[in-house]
Amino acid sequence: MRMTGLVLAAVWLSAGAAFGQGQQCATPAEQAAGQARRLQSELMVGMLTCRERAELNMVGRYSAAMRGKSDFWAAQGKSLTDHFGRLYGREGQRRMDAFVTQLANEAAQRAQRTPDFCAYAARLHDQVQAAPAMDALVRDWAQERGIKGDGCRP
Repeated sequence: MRMTGLVLAAVWLSAGAAFGQGQQCATPAEQAAGQARRLQSELMVGMLTCRERAELNMVGRYSAAMRGKSDFWAAQGKSLTDHFGRLYGREGQRRMDAFVTQLANEAAQRAQRTPDFCAYAARLHDQVQAAPAMDALVRDWAQERGIKGDGCRP
């Protein structure tokens, strides 16, 4: 009887934790910030992977894409920082750093598997520079790659 009570208490507590976790899901703006960070990682990996190809001027392209859209990147970064802070409190920065590292590693693996990745990366940098609305570009880029926000993590 005592063991049954402990098991029921454990089940109740885990269910409560799961429901509490659901209440901490990402807002649509936070999901968009996660997608923007994925794109930013893709751009950074493109620059780092292809910087030796002088004809592509990837360092210049990357710098222009970051500077030209600096307000957008800053706003997305703040949204992502706020999201991780809300979810993890004092652990938020460490968790976000781990998330960003994971995104960079995934992008680097894609770069190794993608034929002519440098040409793709150069086009992507040019699209970012030319985009009149970054929100639309990020949304379209994420949809083309099947990247969906699940609502409970960026």
